[in-house]
Amino acid sequence: MNRFALATLIMTLFNPANAAKFNAPAAIPECSEDAHKLCFAVSYDLEKRQACMRAHRSQLSQACIAAIRASH
Repeated sequence: MNRFALATLIMTLFNPANAAKFNAPAAIPECSEDAHKLCFAVSYDLEKRQACMRAHRSQLSQACIAAIRASH
């Protein structure tokens, strides 16, 4: 996947207008392990979890990225 496509995907998912629709990648079952591993300290706070997942987007698993793509 090229970086532009991934960046566009991440920005789309974390756009506040889309956040409620997708409930952030951490709410996608395939992303739960990534969210726990990368963002455990802020798992209680949706906005902070979203920011954390954005900050760690280069570390997301292929399964999580695939699930995010499929959710569109």
